[in-house]
Amino acid sequence: REDLTYQDVQVRGTNTSSGYSGVILSALYMPRNAEVYNADGSYGGTAPSDQAYINQYGSNYADIHGDVVNPMRTLRADYNSNHNSVLTSSTFLEINEPIKGLRFYSRYTYKITNYFQRYYSPRRLEPGKPSNNNELSYSSSRSPEWNFENTLTYERIFGRNNVSLMASTTASDYKYRAFSVTGRDFENEEEALMYFAQAGTIDAPNDYYQSDRNVSVVGRASYSYADRYFVTGSFRRDYAGRLPKGHKYGDFPSATAAWKLTSEPFMPKLDWLNMIKLRASWGRIGNLGSISYGYAYPMLTSMGGGDSGGQIGSINPIYIGMYNAIAYNANLTWETSEQLDLGLDLVFLNNRLSVTADYFDKKTKDLIKEKDAGWTNSIGISPMLVNDGEISNRGVELTVGWNDNVGSVNYWVTGNMATLRNRVTNIGEADEYGNKPVWTDGGDFRGTLYPFRTAEGKPLYSYYLIKSDGVFQSQAEIDNYVNANGEKIQPNAQVGDLKFIDEDGNGTIGSEDKVFMGNAMPKITYAFTGGVTWKNFTFNFMLQGVGGVKLFNAQKFATLNESTANFNRSRDILKAINGGTKEVPRISATDANGNFTTESDYYLEKGDYFRIKNISLSYAFTELLHRCNYLNDRNSSLIVTLSADNLHTFTKYSGIDPEVGGVGLDGGQYPVSKTFSVAVKLKF
Repeated sequence: REDLTYQDVQVRGTNTSSGYSGVILSALYMPRNAEVYNADGSYGGTAPSDQAYINQYGSNYADIHGDVVNPMRTLRADYNSNHNSVLTSSTFLEINEPIKGLRFYSRYTYKITNYFQRYYSPRRLEPGKPSNNNELSYSSSRSPEWNFENTLTYERIFGRNNVSLMASTTASDYKYRAFSVTGRDFENEEEALMYFAQAGTIDAPNDYYQSDRNVSVVGRASYSYADRYFVTGSFRRDYAGRLPKGHKYGDFPSATAAWKLTSEPFMPKLDWLNMIKLRASWGRIGNLGSISYGYAYPMLTSMGGGDSGGQIGSINPIYIGMYNAIAYNANLTWETSEQLDLGLDLVFLNNRLSVTADYFDKKTKDLIKEKDAGWTNSIGISPMLVNDGEISNRGVELTVGWNDNVGSVNYWVTGNMATLRNRVTNIGEADEYGNKPVWTDGGDFRGTLYPFRTAEGKPLYSYYLIKSDGVFQSQAEIDNYVNANGEKIQPNAQVGDLKFIDEDGNGTIGSEDKVFMGNAMPKITYAFTGGVTWKNFTFNFMLQGVGGVKLFNAQKFATLNESTANFNRSRDILKAINGGTKEVPRISATDANGNFTTESDYYLEKGDYFRIKNISLSYAFTELLHRCNYLNDRNSSLIVTLSADNLHTFTKYSGIDPEVGGVGLDGGQYPVSKTFSVAVKLKF
């Protein structure tokens, strides 16, 4: 059998998440009285159109609203087109039972992906945040890959004994070649002239090539007896071309066992109890996702220098040397995860009620990370990757389902929930003084707020913040908040400013007062799905939510902070009038108390939500079609479905959308879209 598919996708995108010029933040910043377009059709900005003002300050001088970018200009004037085409060919071969119980399956898949991005940014001359620069960038890549899988299985039943054997091999090859170039200083910005021949300067082109090869061999044996006892064992050996010589192979065993108590002769036959099954499994897998494909073959880094100028279509910069930028670890090997699962399956009431419960304990060992201890940047080489550290994830998963009918109406509903406890149980090697490292990655907002820290015994990407205790209500409260020497702990505070907690008791507020305050990983996730069928109608729904989530709402820095410039503000800033509140501290052009520049729990909010994820209604026009003998003979069908996604979200989070993704830093990401769709499925 041969399957051939071709996919061609063209997308015009834009920046929605930037803390400086993203269209979401730009739309919030832009005052309502600013005009999108000027009378001559050019893009408007924040400068007033009053002629007397223009005569004094000039037409490009922004008013009090600062360097805000016209969001419609970003959406319409910038040209960012992504074109991706994928051709996939899969060839299958199946040989069934040349001898009884034996089957052979083979699949060869070839896939080639071609990508091209064309980005053009014209001059931004409107007032607010003008820029006299323009540029045109091309990025292209070509990535052919193939995967060859061969599987041999043998299954037989001997009386009450059920035996299954499987042997499989998989080989894959992946190549990636990319090229990018940027031209600048175009004199004419007509779309017909958006080509590199018109560029004043062209940056040095960049090309890139990488490849990866992997081979896997898997063996599995399963045995069950009398539909009571079930045992499966497997062993997998993987070869990874990206790892250094001598460390390319990884061995990964697994085992599962189950006991179906209701199949035991000693179990009474009960009408209300259909099945009890106990399950247990353990397995080990490998992970290499955090290292590049070509790690086994390290490359030098180019050192650039300025060009001499004067050339036609000059190239900038000119590479003048190569150097070793990142230390290489010839002993780097697999990162591994081991997981233990214990499960229980129950079925009641004539198979109408089902319950599945699982406990899992996953440990990820030999983390692939940059070396923390004993490395100094003064030698000019970035730290090497090492295998060091361990992360633990534990939790419980529970699913309950009900399936029944009332007359001709069939209905079903399923609820599931899962808990998660994440901890870094070993963060890595200590330094010569016995101090364990900490990780401060996770992101920042505008290079000012750095809310994350990961330490041993804490969750990944924990918030590391200073606690606040509302706002100062009076000058006397400020004067009485003193250290052991009688000095004010917050000498720059005024009434309405945030009161920060001196956690370490040293009499001042600083980074040493920060404490761990949770993270963005949900402590619980849950969902409800269900449906009803009646005659030709089918109704389905899905409700979904999370609990125990904390989000760092950095949008407050941009929309409530008066010290960043006089941008358009959120209406919530009105809460600061007459002294300030815990929700919005005192309005200040200097922020001398650091209300907004301090990484504090002022930004921390509950990110719990409950969302109507999907509802759909379908109608099958089968009877209507079958009135036509031709369609009836071909068993044709026609189903029309109306569907709505993300209808409503119930949350107390004050940001745009609580589903911010990543590690919980919300700088104004594009929200989940509410969509309505109609689908028609015709088979004839």
